[in-house]
Amino acid sequence: IGKMLDALDELGLTKNTIVIFSSDNGPDKYSYSRIEEFKHYGMDSWRGLKTDLWEGGNRTPFIVRWPGQIEPNTVNEHQICLTDMMATFSELVGHELAEDEGEDSFSILTLLKTGEPTDKRPPILYNTPRRKLGIRKDEWVFIDAPAGGKNEPDWFLEERGIEIHDQKVELFNLETDPGQTKNLALEYPEIVAELKLELDKMVAQGNSKE
Repeated sequence: IGKMLDALDELGLTKNTIVIFSSDNGPDKYSYSRIEEFKHYGMDSWRGLKTDLWEGGNRTPFIVRWPGQIEPNTVNEHQICLTDMMATFSELVGHELAEDEGEDSFSILTLLKTGEPTDKRPPILYNTPRRKLGIRKDEWVFIDAPAGGKNEPDWFLEERGIEIHDQKVELFNLETDPGQTKNLALEYPEIVAELKLELDKMVAQGNSKE
C-alpha cells in the first residue's frame, strides 16, 4: 500500500485520486483451531466467521484517502456497507444505475464529502451461501434463523460467555452487547416484528437476490 501511495505521488496523481482500503469479510473456518494453537483471534472481539451472520463474519476495515474532500485522521461512525461502493462510484462519475443494478447499493458520496449523509441509509442486509438472512438497523441486528452461524466450539462459547438459546430467531443490541452473547428476541418482540417486516419487504422488492 505504501508503494502504491508513493507511486501516486511520483506520478502527480495524489490530489486527483481516491484511495479506499478495505478487505474481504470474516476469518476462515480454521480460526478456532488457530485460537487454540496460537491464541490468534481472527475475529478479534466479535463473534462469527466467514459466511456467518454474526458481526465477526461481516465487519471489515474501511479507510478512505481523498485529498481536499476528507480531513485526514478523522473517524465517521455512520453505518455503511461495501455494496454501497457501486452506487457511490456511479454517482461520482454521473452514471445512473438501472432499477435492477446494485439493488443493495446506496450512495455514500455526500457522507464521504461532508461527514453527514443526505438521507438515512436503509438497513443493511446480511446474507450467507446457505440463504440465511439478517438485517442491521442502527444498533440492532436481527437474524432470521435459529443461529447466525455454526460450529462454535463449546470452549469458545464458555470463554465468551455466550448464552445458548432455543429460539427460532436472534436479536442483538450491538451497543450494549457487541460480542452478541445474549439473544434478546424474547425480551423485545416488537423490535423482532419490526425488523422481520423490514427484511421481508426488502427481499420482496428485489434486494439480496440469489
